[in-house]
Amino acid sequence: MFGAFELAYHNQFRRAFSDINSLNSAKKLWAIQLSRFKPSQITRATDQLIQSNKFLPSLPEIIQLCEHDLTEYGLPDNYSAYVEACRASSPKESFGWSHPAVYWAGRATGWFLLQSETEQKVLPIFKRNYELVCAKVREGQSMEMPNRDDTPRIERIPLTKADQLKSLDALRKKTGL
Repeated sequence: MFGAFELAYHNQFRRAFSDINSLNSAKKLWAIQLSRFKPSQITRATDQLIQSNKFLPSLPEIIQLCEHDLTEYGLPDNYSAYVEACRASSPKESFGWSHPAVYWAGRATGWFLLQSETEQKVLPIFKRNYELVCAKVREGQSMEMPNRDDTPRIERIPLTKADQLKSLDALRKKTGL
């Protein structure tokens, strides 16, 4: 990461880490702070910052990107998850979700709200719920789909016309009408 930053931000890097002691101190601090992330997350964050920042990134910027890196957990980005939740067919438990976290965020937001309100109104609500669920996934909590009740439903057979009339007569007698 430091090698990439040195190449990408040559002058800024030299000013920030003017001597070997400051560079080694920074490396130790960053290594301690970033130790909870996987190397692939740190690499993605580094690449993303180099592509988007004109200035040498700070440690908090790297940490923030690593915390929001959903790729490592098989999670779609916020907007893709929102679109998936909006387009999911019923029954929701049987839909082919990209990750169970999308289902749980959609359920927390409300299926009716997702399908009836504008993106401008619902996306912030969904995004907050999705980020809460994603935080649980990053902490190692298992996300499973709820068990769907697959027991067959008993279908009611409609009464014949004669039986309907008998029931109606019985109801009239009972209520005095």
